Amino acid sequence: MEEKDSRYKKAVITSEQIDTIGNKLNKIEEKLTEENVSKKHKINPIRKLRKKFTEDFSPIMKKYERYKTILSGRNSFSKTDTDATFMFIHRSYPF
Repeated sequence: MEEKDSRYKKAVITSEQIDTIGNKLNKIEEKLTEENVSKKHKINPIRKLRKKFTEDFSPIMKKYERYKTILSGRNSFSKTDTDATFMFIHRSYPF
């Protein structure tokens, strides 16, 4: 069973790596437009990938990294007040 689990390790990627990939795709796109590539089927997939990395993946990853630093060992936190602690009050109390 351990052998099977070792094949499915998750890759860890950071927001800086996502930004680097987005920048490289941007350079490729600029190079293709400078060369006046007439076939749009060569440029459009690169544009879509660049847009995914720069507009979708990067902000989400930055948010996750910020949340991870706020958690720092805790189970949860409040988005509005990150220092707040939570307490469960059972309904049987008279107040």
